[in-house]
Amino acid sequence: MHIPEAEGKILSLKILAQKGFQSHILADRIRISKGNTTYAEALLGKELYKVEMKVVQSQESVLAAVKRDCATADLYTWHWRLGHLGDSMLKRLVRSTSFKGMDVTKSHLKGICRNCVMGKMDKRPFEIRMEHDSRVFRTLHADLMGPVTPEARWSPAKFSLLIHDNNSSFGLTFNLTHKDQTAKIIIRLDKVIENKFQMRVHTLKMDNGGEFINNELQTYCQERGITSSTSIAYNLELNGCAERRNRTHIEGV
Repeated sequence: MHIPEAEGKILSLKILAQKGFQSHILADRIRISKGNTTYAEALLGKELYKVEMKVVQSQESVLAAVKRDCATADLYTWHWRLGHLGDSMLKRLVRSTSFKGMDVTKSHLKGICRNCVMGKMDKRPFEIRMEHDSRVFRTLHADLMGPVTPEARWSPAKFSLLIHDNNSSFGLTFNLTHKDQTAKIIIRLDKVIENKFQMRVHTLKMDNGGEFINNELQTYCQERGITSSTSIAYNLELNGCAERRNRTHIEGV
């Protein structure tokens, strides 16, 4: 039986007893039964009893081993029963005359199987962090997009600098002709925030691009007491606010 939400591999004899099962200790094994049916046998292995899996007899249908209460089910249920078999192979089994007992109500596999996606991922999913700064313009996320080709007829800009406020989710976009203008734009924005809003930028989050990691911007951040935080290479989620804003800007264009 496929149990994707199972969090452990240990059976509780107390819980089994509450469900009406009986546990019989016979020398070095435990037999778990209910009525006249034996569901599992556990052999003693070092300090724990290990459950033996059911052996399907040769005269039995292989598909009968994965059936539960009803033989008729939709294709998605059979997808789970057969170890997350692919859509094309499932449909081949349905059309085949060699397999018996596989009754399908709906022959279309809809939606996305979360367990299949998790099993094929190369990296663990990034944890969603809902922490936000308590004050406006105190933490800024910056990301540079470009170069953009072909250039727009109305502007010679090849790059777009996107700056996202962590508290208000307010975003600013600056069009640049060269990447070297990034540091000057950030310095100018910091002064505008202080003069117009009487606020001070405390943290600047960005990636490890050369437009951010340079003497001009790093020296300015040190003089102003701004913490310069960079993300780890190939981990865009660490600067996710600006990255999502960047993708939205691209799709909007």
